[in-house]
Order: sequence, then structure tokens, then C-alpha cells
Amino acid sequence: MTSTRPSKVLVLGGGYAGIMSANRLAGSRGAKAEITLVTPLPHFVERIRLHEVAARPGSESATRFSVRSLLHPSVRLRLGTATRIHPAQHQVDILDTTSGTSWVEAYDKLIYAVGSGETSDNLPGVSEHAYTISSIERAHALRYRLDALSAGASVLVVGGGATAIELVTEIAVARPSLRLAIVTSSVIGPTLSPMARAYLRRARAMRTVEIVENTPVAEVTATGVTTRAGEEMAADCVVWAASFGVPSLARHSGLDVDVAGRLTVNAMLRSPAHWDIVGAGDACVITDTNGANLRMACATAAPQGAHAAAVVTAALKGRTPEPFALAYLVLALSLGPGDGLVQRTGPTTRPATRSCGGGQVPGSTSSTTATHASSSVGNGCEQAPTTGRSRPGSVDGRSELMVDHDPPPPPSPGADPGRLRTRGEGMQLRCPKEVRACWRPDSRQGSGQRRRQQPQGGEGTLPMGDDISVDDAVRAFDAARPRLFGIAYRMLGSVGDAEDIVQDAWLRWQQTDRNVVRDPTAFLATTTTRLAVTAATSARARHESYVGPWLPEPVHISADPAARAVQGEELGLALVLLLQRLTPTERAVYVLREAFDYPFRQIAEVLGLTEANARQLGRRARMHLIEERHEPVAPADHSRLLHTFLAAARSGNLAQLEKLLAEDVVSYADGGGIIRAARAPIIGRTSVARYIAGVVTKFGRDVSLGFVESNGEEAVLASRAGSGVALCTIDASATGIERVLIILNPTKLARLATSWLPTPAR
Repeated sequence: MTSTRPSKVLVLGGGYAGIMSANRLAGSRGAKAEITLVTPLPHFVERIRLHEVAARPGSESATRFSVRSLLHPSVRLRLGTATRIHPAQHQVDILDTTSGTSWVEAYDKLIYAVGSGETSDNLPGVSEHAYTISSIERAHALRYRLDALSAGASVLVVGGGATAIELVTEIAVARPSLRLAIVTSSVIGPTLSPMARAYLRRARAMRTVEIVENTPVAEVTATGVTTRAGEEMAADCVVWAASFGVPSLARHSGLDVDVAGRLTVNAMLRSPAHWDIVGAGDACVITDTNGANLRMACATAAPQGAHAAAVVTAALKGRTPEPFALAYLVLALSLGPGDGLVQRTGPTTRPATRSCGGGQVPGSTSSTTATHASSSVGNGCEQAPTTGRSRPGSVDGRSELMVDHDPPPPPSPGADPGRLRTRGEGMQLRCPKEVRACWRPDSRQGSGQRRRQQPQGGEGTLPMGDDISVDDAVRAFDAARPRLFGIAYRMLGSVGDAEDIVQDAWLRWQQTDRNVVRDPTAFLATTTTRLAVTAATSARARHESYVGPWLPEPVHISADPAARAVQGEELGLALVLLLQRLTPTERAVYVLREAFDYPFRQIAEVLGLTEANARQLGRRARMHLIEERHEPVAPADHSRLLHTFLAAARSGNLAQLEKLLAEDVVSYADGGGIIRAARAPIIGRTSVARYIAGVVTKFGRDVSLGFVESNGEEAVLASRAGSGVALCTIDASATGIERVLIILNPTKLARLATSWLPTPAR
């Protein structure tokens, strides 16, 4: 009898390749598989942005994300480090990174995507005296060291590739008082064309950086470095950004590896001796001609992760997989905030004859290589409907860049950069801002016309500046964006949905004849409100099918510029929750009137109503909220009640808890079907007191409790191993605590977990 047991697919690694492959497998049809992803840490870090974390504070929230929030809900996540693979037994020994215990994980198919990190090449003194940005913790250590340096102190960056360039330029802009130098064994930017390298040298951030080329370093000391020629180069801080290495797992497991320890795979990404093991990302290398020109980069890892999933899916269905093939299009480098460089490449990463760079790239921070995968699964991203190709031209003997279709408008200023959702329905990738900034809108040409960009400047670089009219549009949108976010968030109760609405408003703004718009803020607010009303209708249907009670996503006002700009208006979780019970139009009237003080005449114009109808809807909305909620207590009383509430819950004092609660108190717990939580609200003073005491006991002693700000109010954050696992806040009136709101859904905590700095509860 044939077994119908689902195949066990084990993914080792929670980086670009691992998460991509797990999500693609979870989203594939017809492949019955139980997918487990094992990764050492609960968070995913965009390593290509760690130079920002090292150079300036406030960058971590855009760099670090909960792995759970990026994974498809059906993917099982376990925290651990693989110590040995037993291919004959189809088992992996894993060390639990939280408890220190070990377990054995069985598999039918294994995806090896353990990634890479910086290595010292066994150079003396690197581990003792040099800083790196190989992890977010090490990036923090470097930032603390830079903070401790006085004006005029010297920083020496070892390396000449993308990591070194982006780090030194970021430091140059963020800390102009430091003396910077970069030393490399070859030339700076060895993969760049002479034209692009010339632009790099004269970039604004590089003007104060001393460049030392063709000088290999032999040793790092406490006072600097020693070159192979015996020369001493003094520095107060040395940063190593010269080379990458991979874990020794494959070598220790007896698998075929190259001299660097990377798992060797064939064109189908399979280990030649063990076809049930598929490699993806930095820790593997294709041994035939298909892999000769592939770099260790996220631009390679993400497409390989997608293809690894396709290989496993094909095997589970009894089909022959396609070989992996990848062609690079451009290399994008950040040269500090506001500047960047895009180098066009051939399919093998060899520099093409064209590059573009400029100092007018708003918020340019990401170092990413744009790619196109010619494999059967594509590159894992929805691509913009644009095509570009070089043709022989007559402009100084150089080629011209032909754009066959108008690209879509770039993402809105200040928004989370260019989110492209993968077809695997879990992971979100960011497309490079530098690449998007190469497009310059031209209002004189229609969308159906072909637009030609001519090279400008004596050395063939294309400036990235925008037309004046576009600059005005960007400034107008920037000024209105906090209000737009405030409207959308109150309407929808979701940060992600609110950002999507603001993004849609930006696209409408780009497509509008702005010469006929008298009041940009009014136009944008009207557009945002109408989009939010439409979105609220579908959101209500999602809430009805939600597993258990639905609660709004919390906003950390002090860490979110858009939310901080509207913190004067009421933004509490309880109110946002109650707003969702109004009809979308009632909600819009209430938000515009109460939160932003719009006159009813203007509200009527925004929503296409009569003024009398707008007044009636506003009155009805207020009456509904008054029926649902008593007058809330002052912030100081709210804070006092919360502290007393937590103390009573931790001590298990049910009598004290009941004294704090209103008679008809209701407790809501939002686990989203991911974390076990009460599927229905708990009602009544006695029931809620017992439930809260039980929840605190259930978390155990390994959870730390602290106070944080959420939605402008104090809340309690429960953390385990540095990651938030629950957020609790209360809604109180003169009668006591009327609502207890507990958010357990990790997807709602992930966005803000890295920016919360809890005050420990005593």
C-alpha cells in the first residue's frame, strides 16, 4: 500500500535563499509537503543595509524583521543551528539556540541555504582588533565605537568592494568629523567600469576619504594595520570588510565542497552524490559553466531560493527540474544618503559601457543588485513592465539607453522602499531605490511614447535629478504624508494597509495634472480617504474570517515619523478598534472631523455627500462610540492603573485584579491563528481576572515584562530572547478597566519589535 504521508522538506537557513525557498514551496500547488525552516535567530536581517545601522542610529527598524512574519503561515519555524547532516539517514543534528539542547530533524528533501558571513582569511589580529558588519550585533558594536571616537579620530576600512564602499561613504556623511581611509589589495570598486569608478572617486561622500589601492594588509594591530610591504598604517578604529566565508557544516558532514567550503551542486542545484540535498545562496556553488560567474549576493540567493523550491517541487511530482540560469542586469551601490551609482552589467557581471549616478537620489540607502533570472521560475519578484536595451548610437560613439515603455511612478517619498511581494505569498523584497531613481518622469510625453535618455556629462554618466515640477510634487506629498497615514491607519487599523493606501495616493498624485490642483493637501487627503473607504469594505470581510478576535496593529509613535506627526490626536488601540465597528463612511466622517478637525462642508466634498448628510453620519458615529465606551481616564491615571494591573497579575492576586476591573470588562486576545489564544472575548470581572492571571503564569519566568509606548499610550511588552511575544494595553474609565487588549500575533509585533525599548517592570 502506498503511503500518503506528506514529504518532509527541511530548509536550513533563514536568509534570502532560505525564506524564499520555504515560501515558494508553501505556495506551490500539488506538492504535498511539511515544510520546516531552521534558523539560529528569530529575526531576519537585511545585511545589505547594515552599513546604515553601523553609521547612524534609527536605521535598525528598516533592517530587521521577524522571520515568522516573513514566512508563509504553513511553514514550521524552529530556532537552532545545524551541527551535522547525515545524508544516508536523511537526518540533521540541530542545536537549540535558546535552551542549548539538541534534537534530530528528519527530512525527505533538504534545502541547504545556510548563507555566509565575513571572514578574516586567518589574518592575524582581525578577530582581536577589527570591527565588522557581518551581523546586526557587530554593526551595533561598530556604531558604539564610532560614537566613542572624538573629532579628528581616524577610521580605516579594509576592503574595496561594495560592502567597504557603502560603509565608508555612509560614515563620511553621518560623521564628517572623522578622518576616513579605505585600503584595498587591488583597486577600489574592482567590478566597476573605468567610467563608473571615476564617478565613484569624485562622489560627494568620497571627497574626504583617503583611498589606498594595491596595498594588501598582512596584520591588524591595536593601533592600525601592517601591510605586506611592512608599512604601518595607524588608525583609531579598523573595520574589516574584505572577504566572505561560509559555515563549515557541509565539509564536516562529508558532503562535496569546494576549497572555500561551499557545497558543490550541479546545474539543477542538487548535490551530485545526494540528489535529495538542494543548495541555494552563498553557501553553495554550481560547478559547471552555469555557475562560473555567479556572485555571493542576495541578488543571487533570492532567485536560487526560488529555483531550489522549484527543483524540490518537481522531484515531489516526479518531474525533471530545469537547470538554473541567471543573468545580471545592473549593480547598484549606495554612496551615502542622497547619492548612488548604477552600473549596467552584462549577463556575466562584466561591466557594460554605461553607468548612471547622481546626488539627487532621495533617501538612497540600499545596496542591491537588480537581476533577471532566465530559469523557469523567474527571479521571485513581480517585475515592472519595463524593458531596456543598448543599441548602437551616434552620441559621441556611445550607446543609447532605449526605454520601450514608460516605467510606473517610483514609490512615494518616505514610504517603506519598493515592496515587491513574492509569488510565495510570504516574503517581501525591496527593490533598490537607486535603480528606481534612474527613471526621470517627463510630463511632456505620453505613456505610449518611446522616451530616449541621452548621456550627459563628459564621462557618460546620467544624472539622477528630477524635473522642477516633480520636486514640487515630492515636497507637497512629503508635507501631506503624515496626515495621509493618520487617516488611513485610523480607517483600517493596519500599518501595512495604511502604507499601501498612501502609496496608492502617491501613484494617483503622479498621474494627475498637478497644474490644475489648487490645494495639494486637500487633493491628497480626498484621494486617501476615498481609497481607505473602499479598502475598509474588503477589510471588514477579512476581519469576519479572522481566526479569533481581531485587534489593530500597534503603532510606535516615537519611532514612526508619520505617526509621530499626528500624535496630538487620539490614536489609542481601543478607539481604533471601536472605529472598525462603524460603517466605512461613518468612520471616514468621524476621523476627518474628530482627528483632523475638518469642517462638515469639506467632509461632504471629500466623500461626495451633502453637508447635512455628513453631519448626520458624524452624529451617528459619535453616538455609537459613546454607547460603546465611557469617557477615558487621563494619561497619568491610565499609566497608574496599568502598573497596578500588571503588579496584581504577576502576583496572582485575583482580589486586587477584580477591584481594578469594571463589572462588564472584556478581554480580547489576538493570536491570528498563529499563536494559541482565546478564540472568543472573555467577559466579566471574575472571568477576566482569572484569565489574565493564567496568561501571566503561562508565559513563565523566561519572559521579561516592561513598559513601552504604543499608540501614544503606555503598554506592557512581554519579550523572550530579545523579541517581543505579546503586547498588552488597557482601556479605562472612571468605572475601572473596561477592555484588556492582548496582541500575540507575531506579524503585528514584528514591524515594531526592533524599535521598542521597554522600561523594565519592577
